[in-house]
Amino acid sequence: FAIGVAGTTLELAANRAVNSYAKENFFDPLGMDASFNSGEIKDKKLIATLYNPDDSVARAASVSASFKKREIGRSSAFFAGGLTISAKDLAKLTAILANDGTYEGVRYLSEESVQIMETPCLTAVSRGHEFEQCIPLRYQTEIYGQSRLYYHLGIAYGTLSLISYNPDTRDGVVIISTGANESHDDRGIFKICGDIADYIYNS
Repeated sequence: FAIGVAGTTLELAANRAVNSYAKENFFDPLGMDASFNSGEIKDKKLIATLYNPDDSVARAASVSASFKKREIGRSSAFFAGGLTISAKDLAKLTAILANDGTYEGVRYLSEESVQIMETPCLTAVSRGHEFEQCIPLRYQTEIYGQSRLYYHLGIAYGTLSLISYNPDTRDGVVIISTGANESHDDRGIFKICGDIADYIYNS
């Protein structure tokens, strides 16, 4: 809910959509075809059909491609997620966090902004395992062979995703899946994502 309030406040104060802000400051400079409104993706052929674990269609690509622009200040439910993006482009955003706000020598976020995002606010429990909740990242130590990881989970319309990075080594892993079972591992992370992350970090 807080992310929705923040996104709505930004839109009303700037009189522009969050997606417009993201395009100007991140998506376009980074050469990304990404959007919080999937209908604005330039190459519609890249939009995937999303599946449920039983192989039924959760959302057809044609439906995602047909979404129109939302009215400014009236789309708060989407600010907590809803980003249509490829794994390659999502890795660029993850790299910005892992490198204290920079990507390929260009600064996109201040170090202070990244530090705020990495600051634990409270200890939470998921599937019996504790983690530190930051805004909006989560944080755990001794996980997947790493001394520590910041990470963020995504779930929507059959999509299960995970971004994660070690701020010490600056290594990161990005996973986007569809049609997988929503079961969690003993770390409270989607098992399909955790298994892949564990394999890559330890390869």
